[in-house]
Amino acid sequence: MDGTRRSSLFEVNKTPAEDPGSSSLSLSEIPSVSKRAQRMVYENTFKIEPDRKCEVSNIKPMIEQILEDIFGSQAYDPYECGLLCKKASTAIKDAVKQLRMERYKYVVTVTCSQNVGQGVKQASRFLWDANRDNWVDATFTNTTLQAQAVLYALYYE
Repeated sequence: MDGTRRSSLFEVNKTPAEDPGSSSLSLSEIPSVSKRAQRMVYENTFKIEPDRKCEVSNIKPMIEQILEDIFGSQAYDPYECGLLCKKASTAIKDAVKQLRMERYKYVVTVTCSQNVGQGVKQASRFLWDANRDNWVDATFTNTTLQAQAVLYALYYE
């Protein structure tokens, strides 16, 4: 062997590289680049207090009705309940957004478990303003499952 490597499948011919050519690009004729739109500048409102606070008395019946509609005649199935919890949390969040409480952000959790006579305790922690932020919980129970929904309404300054 003479020290060169050979291809075992086919012979590779070495050819000189051809000139790939050249191209040029000018952005001066594109309207979106040459003429920048005036950007709207907004001033901060610095609203510390909400115009309308989160009304727990109006929201709780809505959550209870949504839980009843989704879990009403449902038998406990661990696989199906996971999907129903997602559906319920989305429905609750959408219903509360229809109330149009401005500058509130919502966190919704829905927990479903088998109902065999046990007790359930759920805890959560938030760093929040007790004067502006609020929470609402509701439960639904039938013979085979129990579902608990919690809505946290957080004021966003």
